[in-house]
Amino acid sequence: MKSFSTRSLDELGRIVLPMELRKKHQFETGTHLEIGVDDSGQIVLRKFRPYCKICGSEGDLSAITGTKHSICTSCKASIQTME
Repeated sequence: MKSFSTRSLDELGRIVLPMELRKKHQFETGTHLEIGVDDSGQIVLRKFRPYCKICGSEGDLSAITGTKHSICTSCKASIQTME
């Protein structure tokens, strides 16, 4: 990382991302972000990319009705053959 900004958490644990960061990485209002911790203990913030809830692939996805999850065509076909 080349630059850092300091921000304070508010009473609900929120922070505001600096405008320069939002513009550079195209984080617009409504952008879904994933927040996690990597193996070294660093906090990671990245744009959310849909993936198959079963196998983890990121291609050829369909939304699972009534959820925020997706499933790939291959896993969907496997489930349908089980029925």
